[in-house]
Amino acid sequence: MPNITTVLKEEILRLARKEARKQTDALRKASAQYRKDIAEMKRRVSDLQREVAPLQKQVLRGALSQVGEAEEERVRFTAKGLRSHRKRLALSAADYGKLIGVTGQTIYSWERETSRPGSQQIARIASLRYFGKREAEVCLEERSPRDRKRRQPIGQSTREEVLRRSSGRCAICGRATNELQIDHIRPMARGGNDSLDNLRAVCPSCHVAVHRRPASRMADLKQRVEGAYLIERLVAGVFGRLGYALLTGATGPDAGVDLVARKIDSATRMPISIVVECKYTGRSLSAAQVAEFARKFEQYATDHGVVVTNQPITRAAKTAADKWRVRILSIDELAPFVESLAGEHDA
Repeated sequence: MPNITTVLKEEILRLARKEARKQTDALRKASAQYRKDIAEMKRRVSDLQREVAPLQKQVLRGALSQVGEAEEERVRFTAKGLRSHRKRLALSAADYGKLIGVTGQTIYSWERETSRPGSQQIARIASLRYFGKREAEVCLEERSPRDRKRRQPIGQSTREEVLRRSSGRCAICGRATNELQIDHIRPMARGGNDSLDNLRAVCPSCHVAVHRRPASRMADLKQRVEGAYLIERLVAGVFGRLGYALLTGATGPDAGVDLVARKIDSATRMPISIVVECKYTGRSLSAAQVAEFARKFEQYATDHGVVVTNQPITRAAKTAADKWRVRILSIDELAPFVESLAGEHDA
């Protein structure tokens, strides 16, 4: 005759496994669906970026060509102003000359005041006043069609060697990822090439950061991205301890939404979903940044949007957060807020 204790124990284990399987299956299916949705969103974003790129180049071309006579009369040229503007764009004299249509030696002559630009050249200089580094790079690429036509894609063997040398880690922030991209240390528009010495493997977020600030010192860039990565890991740790399933780098290289956390509430059996953006900056969060995050938050149709920052919250950011139903928290405030959500869903 079987031992009743053994029979009860086996039955309890069987029922426990059955209940656990029910809960995990639902979460697994939901996670798989979320991944499919996010992959589709990435494809849509990529398609939109390809459509916008030609329009952006047309606008840049128009900015150089459309300068009125009234603007010419109003512009005052100084050698000091020319030097400071070229320094702000981080361009060599030769590259700056390409934007205006003169040689690098002519730029040096203007800066030394040994010669002076004509009215048409002053008008072209004026059209560059509001250019940033990224716009200048795009315009340089547009003005070098022959070089771009001759450029061949990086060879597969070279690409594989760069990835092998990286050991699966970003050369800037050091994080391990399967989405490494190949980056030129010296950009092609500034005389770089496809040699192994000029190539490195970087994660999508660092790739964006490099091209947004091409003149940044590597030490400064590493410090900034390592700080951002640290906050992201701390936030992921909080959600992990509270039983949330996580999708990291949810929007990929746009550096916007960093985490999507989802969980089935044990009491109500209702899903709880939170979109999180981690902001590690040297300045306070602006109202415009809050509004930008709110637009991304709405695309996910989640219950809550949270920005975690290392800076004090300004009144303008708080007002924008209230308007867009976004919460701005420090890392210490995140865990209590997430724990309180269970009570809200129970209610």
